Amino acid sequence: MTSTRSEEVRPSSSSTIKEAAVPKELTFSCAVMSMKGPRDSMEDAHTIVVPFAGVRGQGLFAIFDGHGGKKAAKWCSQNFSRCFLGALRQNKSGEVVEALKGAFQDADAQLEQQWAESDGKMDSGTTAVVAFLRVEDASGEQSFLPADYEPLSIAVPSARGSTIKQGGGDDVFTPPANACSRVLYCANVGDARAVLCRGGKASRLTYDHTTQDKKEAERIENEGGVILEGRVDGRLIPTRALGDAEYNQYVTGTPFTTETELTKKDEFVILACDGLWDVVEDQEAVDLIRGIEDPAEAAQGLLNEAKRRHTSDNVTVLVVRLRDPPKNIDLD
Repeated sequence: MTSTRSEEVRPSSSSTIKEAAVPKELTFSCAVMSMKGPRDSMEDAHTIVVPFAGVRGQGLFAIFDGHGGKKAAKWCSQNFSRCFLGALRQNKSGEVVEALKGAFQDADAQLEQQWAESDGKMDSGTTAVVAFLRVEDASGEQSFLPADYEPLSIAVPSARGSTIKQGGGDDVFTPPANACSRVLYCANVGDARAVLCRGGKASRLTYDHTTQDKKEAERIENEGGVILEGRVDGRLIPTRALGDAEYNQYVTGTPFTTETELTKKDEFVILACDGLWDVVEDQEAVDLIRGIEDPAEAAQGLLNEAKRRHTSDNVTVLVVRLRDPPKNIDLD
């Protein structure tokens, strides 16, 4: 029987960047909050790495929504950042989108190897949404970095949480504000989602890979799977995921990706699992938190709304605020 115990919504972790050394144009703040909801166990996990790769103004943010257990989601929360950093190092052309795809491929392959070595016992999977906030020059590169620059290694997060704030020593580089733009790279598999608030309007940066999508359902069937009662082989709703090695012939880990150059109209980004999006529409989420400056308060507000609307799942919400809320917002 599913538990329906009520619970207090509280932050699982938060990270706020307000370093004096960071130019105002590159500042942001972020926070993540989660709740178990009516489920018996918590299968969500997350990652925040700030600054990412030793460059101030950069951040890596991710949510992993596990199914069939929490092992895959937990592993990704502790290892995906290293997969991505490794892919960036190997990609000499600097193609971030290709590096993101490579990181997803690497993570999926490592989870499949664990499944094989465990004789099928490590059979969980996870949907994923990843956002990388990158500082670039006008040509889309990072020519401002020293010639001998080497991205920092990333420590493995502790089991208690996956939020890392790297130190601000001499090995952390601060880009010049007048030579930089900010680009948001997003990737996802499954129905975990990223939504950007641009001038008050919700802009979805990801794609829901589920059996309800006609193209995805056709792809599953063309590759040997069947859709039974709205699920892949009668079991999985997501048609793309990391892990799920038993179904890797057709439940792929290949992500949908987007690249968005941020402007002054871009206010914040919401990353969340389907526990939120099943009950709250994109624009509703944007409207609910647009006037809230504190990302932790904003994330909590969305969790409270999901609970009020009787979500049936775990919920994790990560908010990255890119600039202060506009003055005189009409919230009606």
